[in-house]
Amino acid sequence: MGLTHSVATNHAIAQFAKQGTPSLLDWHRVKSVSTVQCRLLEYEAAGQCMDFNQLLEEQHKSGLLAQHMQAMGEPRPHKECHCHAIISGAHPKAAAQRAIMAWVKMRVDFPANGSWLPRNTAAKKVMPSNLKRAVPHSRIHRNNYYDWLDTLINTNTITSADDGKALKDILRTIRTKLETSTFPSSVMKPAGQK
Repeated sequence: MGLTHSVATNHAIAQFAKQGTPSLLDWHRVKSVSTVQCRLLEYEAAGQCMDFNQLLEEQHKSGLLAQHMQAMGEPRPHKECHCHAIISGAHPKAAAQRAIMAWVKMRVDFPANGSWLPRNTAAKKVMPSNLKRAVPHSRIHRNNYYDWLDTLINTNTITSADDGKALKDILRTIRTKLETSTFPSSVMKPAGQK
């Protein structure tokens, strides 16, 4: 699911140290990783200071989510990939899931809430091997998708406001299912069909 902040920074430092004669570009790479990691830490910390309503009403920005995923060591795997917010920032059927996120003080563009998906069905054929079976981003935002998320993200599975780790674990499972199309078949059916 990506690297922790210190691991990402330490990895950049180790790569720099491996260079026989590091260049200015190598040095800038470490500076860049460090800067991005600091911004991501600030983003997370700001979420801890936001109240429930601020977290609930925060607008999703796909580009910001993509930046955060890249900062955690998960760059865009292909130019035909979209950055998908597992828990939607705006869909009305995601309100209960957003409430859980706000309850555990997780911001909508936190990297654990992201997944790289093929832009559409045609893009699947150019995906790297780990995304060949992924659901196309253009097809996932269906009513049954949100119903499925409700079965996984609720007060039975997240039992405490201190349970951000449980939400991250569930999001990781959902992400794997989206990337491998191993979610229930009902997810892709038209509204009203199960």
